Formats: sequence, C-alpha cells, structure tokens
Amino acid sequence: MQSNSFSILSTKPLPLALVANAEAEGMHIDCVPFIDIEAVIDPKLQERIAVLATEPATVAFTSANAVKALYEEYLQPLGLSPRWQVHCLQVGTQQAVTELLPGCNIITTAPTGEELANNMLTVPGLQQVAFFCGNIRRKELPTILRSNGIALEELVIYNNNATPQTIDSSKYQGILFYSPSAVKSFFSTNNINNTIACVAIGHTTANAIQEFTTNTVLIAEEPSAGKMIETIFNFLKNNREA
Repeated sequence: MQSNSFSILSTKPLPLALVANAEAEGMHIDCVPFIDIEAVIDPKLQERIAVLATEPATVAFTSANAVKALYEEYLQPLGLSPRWQVHCLQVGTQQAVTELLPGCNIITTAPTGEELANNMLTVPGLQQVAFFCGNIRRKELPTILRSNGIALEELVIYNNNATPQTIDSSKYQGILFYSPSAVKSFFSTNNINNTIACVAIGHTTANAIQEFTTNTVLIAEEPSAGKMIETIFNFLKNNREA
C-alpha cells in the first residue's frame, strides 16, 4: 500500500479484484459486512416457483440478492429455466438477471423502484406481477402498482439480517453504504467523526445516512460498487490537492 493512500470501509464484501485494483491506485479498503443475506427456504415457496417457472409470467426484481437467492436455492436445484418477462433495477440487479436468468426477457429497467413501477405502468396489458424481494423492501413499487390496479404477488426470497459490530472508524476517510438496512446496522453501534465522507449507492441510502449524521454524503453516478469507489477516491484526492 502506498504511504499516501486512503483508507476506506466497505459495509459489505467486495470482489477481490475490485479491492486489489483500488489498492493499486492508492486506496486501501476494509470490508466489514453489516448485513447478512439469508435465502428463504420454504416448501410452499418452492411449489409456487415451480409453477411460475412453467408460465409466461411477468416478474419484478429490485435487488440482485433476490435474483441470486431465486437461482441458487430454487431454479438451479430444480433444473428450472423460466422464460419470464422481467422488470428490474439497473446495473447490479440487471446484470444478475442477464447472467442467471438467460431465458428471460428484460422489458423495462430503472434506477429506482418508483421509476421502475412507473415504467411498468406503460406496458400494454400488464395485469399481474410476481415481485421477488427481501423481508425488508421499499414500499414505492408495490404501492404504485397496486394503486393502479395491478395484481401484485410478493414472494419473499431472502432475509436481511443486521450484523452490527463496533469498529474504529477514526482510521478511515470514507465509508461505503449499499442499503438503508446496512446504514441502520452500522450506526446502531458506531459514531463517526465529521471528517469522514460517506458514499451511498443511491438516493434512498443517502437519505438513510442523513438520518444519522451531518457528514458529507456522496451518491455514485450509477449504483455499483466500482462507481462508489471511484466517487470516494476522486473526492478525497481533490480535497487533498485543494
């Protein structure tokens, strides 16, 4: 690590290649998970998914975790290859759908659940949607769809379990947050000094951070870990040079 490097805390694990690339650029990243993602294993859910997989269903995803849990715990073990019409959030979730559900057709995408729901309403003939989600999810998409007469079936495919732990935040110049759940978990056991910049994956997470601190909150141009790292690096570098 370079002597003039920055130290960053990521509140979830990151790919080793991403961490190594950051290190090469002079930024050390510690990964400490504050949320544990646990797939829901349920016989009734399995039966429902098995039926859905045989139908030309319309489904929605607002989390890559939902896509991965669905594929790893249900579709792959059962040898199912659905051909659904998919509506999903952009970047991470969209990438997971493309990689793990190759037989599905992505109809609409959006950066937020609210925008995704509004995009879905423009699809002719949309009447029913299966929404794969976690036990903690935003209300916008379900509320908008139901208020516009869309029959929404929510299928909870994973649980967000908080894993709070106390850390020495004084050694970091920036902290990366990927969800409101992780924000709440982190601040339930930690305070940060006012020199630490926080990076949010999106506006919803940024709003959650601002409930706990008045520190600088940056929002990545796109919701990806790579862009978040780039955002904090450029911010810290520019501040040091100023």
